[in-house]
Amino acid sequence: MQDLLVAALAVTMGLSSVLCLVRATRPTPALDPFERVKAWFAHEAGPSGERHRFRLVSVLTPKHLQRKVLRLLQSAGVPLEVEEALLLWSILTLACALSGFILAGLPGLSTGLAVSGILPVLVLRSRSLKRRRRMEGQIPDLLDLLASGLRAGFSFFQSLQHASGQMEAPIGPTLQHVITEMTVGFDVETALRRWVERTGSLDLELAVSAILIQREVGGNLAEVLDNISSIMRDRREAQMEMRSLTAQGRMEGWIISLLPVALGTFFTLTRPDYMAVLFNTPQGIRMLGISAVCGVIGIFLVNRIVRPRY
Repeated sequence: MQDLLVAALAVTMGLSSVLCLVRATRPTPALDPFERVKAWFAHEAGPSGERHRFRLVSVLTPKHLQRKVLRLLQSAGVPLEVEEALLLWSILTLACALSGFILAGLPGLSTGLAVSGILPVLVLRSRSLKRRRRMEGQIPDLLDLLASGLRAGFSFFQSLQHASGQMEAPIGPTLQHVITEMTVGFDVETALRRWVERTGSLDLELAVSAILIQREVGGNLAEVLDNISSIMRDRREAQMEMRSLTAQGRMEGWIISLLPVALGTFFTLTRPDYMAVLFNTPQGIRMLGISAVCGVIGIFLVNRIVRPRY
């Protein structure tokens, strides 16, 4: 009876987490950049019931963790508030822990806690990396549009407005957010630096730094933007060439990393008596642990070798 109640609780938590995720990620008017900025100002001015629906989660969570989660959500482009993300993470952790405990006892509980704690971070970081790569591929085109607008006689703000309407996601919505912040009172430097913090792109940081320096010392901004755009295109071509040259090494790294796991799974399924020594004896368990540590170190080293920084 107790196991049945625990299973029902785990299923309920799992379903509630899915429903909360669907509700939170459904596009609503509150996700509009202008509405987000107004909500931010309302939060600074005083408490808001809509903004603080999950205030208990915010109170119980350390501030540095909230800042890290906020930065990760912004770089990944996930339209969730910090409190919503932390609440979903807590529900997922409880559901995975209870499910693992029901299926495999204490080892399952530990596995559930580990998976629920690491998997959301890995997913967000992977999404953030893909989004940043797409954005960095759009930055040269954005700089060309800004330079064309400046040559046509537009001001810098008007050029930003024109470029935001021409650029697609993911850089288009982030640029609209910058324009909204400037409209409601942020100065240019603050809005651009917040843009860099939200995206985490080094290429964008280079472009923004050049723009801010030009605004201080003067000069032809259109020519500066053209030069930066040319440099970024050359750098991207070098990146693509480097990826093509290291493709074979990266594939070998994946094969070497996954081969022991695949062979171990195959022999465990076909010859369980042959592999039982590794799982049922202290020496075998130690060997598995040492092999896992060495495998992780090897994967890290191979990835560092075949993924040079450019």
